[in-house]
Amino acid sequence: MKTFSNLILTVALFTQLGTAQAPQSTPLNYQQLAMHWYTDGIQQGNGQLIVSMLSDDIDWWCFGPAGFTMNGYYKGKTGDNPVMNFFQRLNTELTKDTPDNFHLRKVDVTNNVVTVYGLETGAITEFIRNNNPKLQGDTFYNYFNHRLEFNDKGLISKFRCNWSLSDAQLSVEPF
Repeated sequence: MKTFSNLILTVALFTQLGTAQAPQSTPLNYQQLAMHWYTDGIQQGNGQLIVSMLSDDIDWWCFGPAGFTMNGYYKGKTGDNPVMNFFQRLNTELTKDTPDNFHLRKVDVTNNVVTVYGLETGAITEFIRNNNPKLQGDTFYNYFNHRLEFNDKGLISKFRCNWSLSDAQLSVEPF
């Protein structure tokens, strides 16, 4: 109650001084939020942080090579096909990301939308080889782009992922 009373007094003081608005809070730094999500969440395997930065009604799309069940549309943290299904499938189908195998190459920011381009590498598992029999060698290369749209609370409300899978690193990266 005391905090609410102090807020009323502060607004009244600003109004008397000729300013009808209370001081503005610091604007959100969307690039910083995205980098926190990647470096402290994804690359560290911190599932709690990853999920905590998603809005409850997250709109999640992921599309890549055929045969991977993680490809598709997910909606919300709960419901018929929640985003947790994506993470369970990802865990089964690819590899755990670390700073050693998940490399961010380029980041573009436009208002509350952050687009991230990168390269993920990992071991070609039996599952990957069965879905992509043409892959040779032991290492896969996944060139991806992610589009993160943040809401006004600093949470990711939309996520779009496009990814590829190759058995050779490109001499010129596609971004």
